[in-house]
Formats: sequence, structure tokens, C-alpha cells
Amino acid sequence: MKTLNNHNNPTSATPSSRSPTSLSKQQHQNLLEKPQLSEDDPNFPFAVFGAICYSVLLVGVFYYVLSLVRVNGGDNIKIPKSLEELKFLNEAMKELKDNHYLLLVAFYSACYILKQTFCLPGSIWLNLWGGSLFGLVRGFFLVSLLSTLGASSCFLISKILGRQLIEKLFPTHLHKLQNYIKTKQTSLWMYLLFLRLVPFAPNSILNFTMPIMDIPFFYFWTSCLLGLAPINFIGVQAGTTLSEISSLDDILTWKIIFKLLSIVSIGFFFTALQKYLMKKKENLKNKVEKKKKKKKKKSTLR
Repeated sequence: MKTLNNHNNPTSATPSSRSPTSLSKQQHQNLLEKPQLSEDDPNFPFAVFGAICYSVLLVGVFYYVLSLVRVNGGDNIKIPKSLEELKFLNEAMKELKDNHYLLLVAFYSACYILKQTFCLPGSIWLNLWGGSLFGLVRGFFLVSLLSTLGASSCFLISKILGRQLIEKLFPTHLHKLQNYIKTKQTSLWMYLLFLRLVPFAPNSILNFTMPIMDIPFFYFWTSCLLGLAPINFIGVQAGTTLSEISSLDDILTWKIIFKLLSIVSIGFFFTALQKYLMKKKENLKNKVEKKKKKKKKKSTLR
């Protein structure tokens, strides 16, 4: 009977089954206080070994897929680092797209995840390429999925390998940041979403540092998926007209800038709205507690 009540209780739902903004204060606290992997943990060597094997496997898969692409007519293929290289690559891939579409998707996915995992610059070129290869709808969904998967790979590797290094090099700074994150609590997810919508820092830096600051993976994954969607959409949309682009200045038109500013303003609005509602809820809670205390005092006097 006890297990049945717990099952029917909506507050007992797991965090992954609910929106981050709908979690209770206690659930936020539980996520933030989840024990972190340390060198004293008996599973730590296995985690390090797994992270290294995963990294090696990821690089191996990329070069294997690259070799298949070259065998099937994609000579001189490499990850694009400029607009000229991207246009050349796009032309070279036309035959592969017609005859080996799934191989092309595999190669593009391997490129994207590799770049995101190891914080390599140049994601903008892959966003443009995705729009040119797969069109607006398919390209956007594929880029959104791959950017989140690649960022998650970087998060998990950094959590295992990078955390120990930063703790040894900058222990005081790390503890200050961790304490600051704990003060955010229920507004933490909106804060992370805001960082993605308004890119004050490069996404590669955010992917690497967030696990070190004890950001829960659930918060990271959802804020990454939603927060990167606007910039991914703009990049993919621009890629559908790749032949008309002569420089990056052609992408940042006034229309695109207006869209970005609109997205940023929406982020500001929801962040401010959440703070206002939380403050209002806290004030209401304090009023109710004061009324209860007054009633108790009156009852004791009688």
C-alpha cells in the first residue's frame, strides 16, 4: 500500500520526467547535492579508463568513416575551416549524397560530434554545411541532435578527466563557483538557458566548465538542447543558400540580427518573470507563516 501511494504521488516523479522549471525546491537541492565522482571513489579508475576508451573510439570511428568516404569518391575530404573549403566540400559531396546518403550522414555526424566533444572551433561551418546538405527541416533537427550529443560527450569527459585537474590547479576559484551555483537553486536552469541564448562565453568553454561547477547533467542537457536551437536554426537556414554567401557578413544581416535580439529579449523576459514569481511566492509563504504565528500566539493567550 505504501509503494502504491508513492507511485501515485506526483512529487515522487523523477526529475527527468518533468520540466526543470516545475521541479520543487527539494528536488533542485537533491540534484545539486548529488555526490560527485572523486579520486577516492573505487569506481574512479574505471571511469577514467572508460572516458579514455570513449575518446579513442570516437576518433577511430571518425577516421574509419572518413576512409569510407574517400573510397567512395570523396578524395581530399577534410573538416571545413573556412567558407571556401566549405563550398569546395559541398560540391565534392554531391555524388556521395546521391549514391551513399547514409554514409554522408554518418560522416557529417562524426565530424560534428568530434568537434563538440574536443572543443574544436568551427561549428558555424558545420551548421552551414548541414543546411546545404540536408535542407532546413532535416538539417535543423540533425544539427540540434548532434550539437547536444557532442556537448554531452564533452560534459562527461570533462566531469571525469578535467575536474581533478582544475581542483588541483584552482581549488579556491572552483569552490567559489560551486558555492555560487548552489545559491541559484531553483533559478539555475533558467540561468543556464540564458547563457546559451546570450553567448557571453563560447559554448565549448561552457561545455567543459559546467561539469566542474557541479551542474546536474539533466539541467545541462535540456538547457543545451533548447538554448542552442535558435542559433542552430539561423546557421542551418543560412546554409540553404550557401552558394549566395561570399563571407560571414552575408549571414549576419539586419534581419538575422533582429531575430537574435528578439531571442535575447525573450530570454531576459522569462528570466525576470521567473525571479518575480519566485519572489512573490516567497513573500506569500512568509505572510502565511506570520499569520500562523499570530494565531498560535492568540490561542496561547486564551
